[in-house]
Amino acid sequence: MALLTGRTLTGITLHSDTSGLTVSRGKPYGLGMILTAASGYTAPPLLGLGGAALLASGRITLLLWLATALLVALLVMIRNAYGH
Repeated sequence: MALLTGRTLTGITLHSDTSGLTVSRGKPYGLGMILTAASGYTAPPLLGLGGAALLASGRITLLLWLATALLVALLVMIRNAYGH
């Protein structure tokens, strides 16, 4: 969401207690900041719903390729090996 709203995504930090932090640059106020903060709560269930819809429509191969692409993108953006 940060990229879609014009912010610059600088990285993702994972903590050893399984929490994390997405770091982005841009104005610290406005719609972009609100949508970026809110997407942390809404994106996981929406991605799951989209995956379930693909599975229900029989597009299993597409679902697997999309999941693989998202995981590779996440791996590229992680800033630390795991934890502090």
